[in-house]
Amino acid sequence: PVVFIPGFGATWSTSIITGDTNTSYSDWSLVPIFGNKFYGPLFGSLENAGLIKDQTYFIFGYDFRKSVQTSASWLNDFLENEVLLRNPGKKINIASHSMG
Repeated sequence: PVVFIPGFGATWSTSIITGDTNTSYSDWSLVPIFGNKFYGPLFGSLENAGLIKDQTYFIFGYDFRKSVQTSASWLNDFLENEVLLRNPGKKINIASHSMG
């Protein structure tokens, strides 16, 4: 499996609009313009190689306003609860951009 971590400011959460500061990785997703315009070719290449979104390739959204330690903890939870759950015993490849 491949986990892509987008650059600083490329993820968002509707929870923060309502003032909820107690979010987790599951509340964050890729900002649509980044997914389509900037990262679309990467995702297309992964899919052309036979990977399937949310099964064998994943996008990790994170709260860029929080500390790197918090993001690392969220990433660990994401890897255990999402990626390894669908790909038990597999080596995970992580690709990141910028602050990701």
